[in-house]
Amino acid sequence: MKNKDVIEQKRADFRNNLKQAFDAQDMGKVADAFGDFAAGLQSDIAATAEEYARTNDSAVLSARGIRQLTSAEQKFYNDFAAAAKSTDPKQALTGIESTFPTTIIDTVMDDIEASHPLLAEIDFRNTTGITRWIYSDGSVQLASWGKLTDTIIKEISSSIEDIDFKLSKLTAFIPIPIDLLDLGASYIDAYVRVMLNEALSFGMELGVLKGTGKNQPIGMVKDLTAGNIGTGEYDDKTAIELTSLSIFEYCAIVGLLSKRPNGTSRVVPEVLLVVNPTDYITKIIPATTVLATDGTYKGNIFPYPTKVIQSEVLDEGEAVIGIAKQYKGFLAGSELDYSDEYQWLEENRVYKAKTRAYGTPADNTSFFKLDISGLKPRTLEVKVVDTAASSNDEESGNTTGGNEESGNATSNSEETTPTYTAVEEPTGNPSELGYYELVNGEYELSEDTSVDSEKTYYTLDE
Repeated sequence: MKNKDVIEQKRADFRNNLKQAFDAQDMGKVADAFGDFAAGLQSDIAATAEEYARTNDSAVLSARGIRQLTSAEQKFYNDFAAAAKSTDPKQALTGIESTFPTTIIDTVMDDIEASHPLLAEIDFRNTTGITRWIYSDGSVQLASWGKLTDTIIKEISSSIEDIDFKLSKLTAFIPIPIDLLDLGASYIDAYVRVMLNEALSFGMELGVLKGTGKNQPIGMVKDLTAGNIGTGEYDDKTAIELTSLSIFEYCAIVGLLSKRPNGTSRVVPEVLLVVNPTDYITKIIPATTVLATDGTYKGNIFPYPTKVIQSEVLDEGEAVIGIAKQYKGFLAGSELDYSDEYQWLEENRVYKAKTRAYGTPADNTSFFKLDISGLKPRTLEVKVVDTAASSNDEESGNTTGGNEESGNATSNSEETTPTYTAVEEPTGNPSELGYYELVNGEYELSEDTSVDSEKTYYTLDE
């Protein structure tokens, strides 16, 4: 079996190639990306079949994602294989039920959520057979004690929203070699599910974050009140600049999420922060990590409960913050169709898996676009007190504030004299940690490589 890192690198390369193709709006490059990824996947599936035939070990199948099919799934793939082997596959395909069984789509969604954290966090549903979704925007309670007045009826009616997602379609190209069809339904299923997983997950993640709303989802970064709304194409929100993760600056942005567009409040138990992978390493980690006094790093320090998700869809410097479950996503089934566009792919018959999908923020204050290009690293403010000097002052009766002159003298001394504080329960290597020792009344850097339990170590207030 191939190393998991190798497999993940193949998938990362595929997503990167697909992103570049989509950015360039070059369908030829889209087909190339699918073809390159499919070639490696076909080889892996064939190797699995060969190993199982040699060992008859069912654990081999389980480890490679080959699963037991339901009777409906078995029939679907058998019918598809027979049609694909036909001398006229397009005509043969129109004569069978080409809609994926719901159980296949459920499994694909499970696979997607397991490997794509963003799509696992949002409110994503398999709504096969449904093209309109009705939900409450949460602005009023949908139950009330007392007489049901016209005012209450109007309030309840105004809080009901509906989403029509009949027109949004996501297409994945699936090149299938004739040899793969001969391996059997379970192997075809494993191949098709991986292709659907990678293609649909990237397309859905792109739509969830940046979709324009025109024949595609409305992205989290979009302003539901701005753009060519008549055609369903929305403008980006103006990015809010985030320069630090201080409690005041960060919570001011989180506070925007707690207000619905109509002014009512809502509870925000946790926020979702989506960032580019490079920004996560170079900006988010430095801004949420501190060096503790014991020499170890403490990370993921936010002033408000936050779940960070990395996404290649976002560019460096941009981020999205919001309430994950306030994004409504829908996947309404898939069907296979024979593709006439890419017959030039040798020894493959290319099919299109057309999926009806849609998504939208529940309201315009559920998500905000951020500019984190100027996000600064976190600094830990520490006030160091010279405990030895304080003890001597108390014994001699020289306390701060005894008289105005002594108070001023103390103030001036603190501004010019370095102060040291004793380290409680020191650990590690004193010389590497920059510890000091008090030698003949003078503080000197320790040369100890391990802690001497009979010594007192100090740190310098710089």
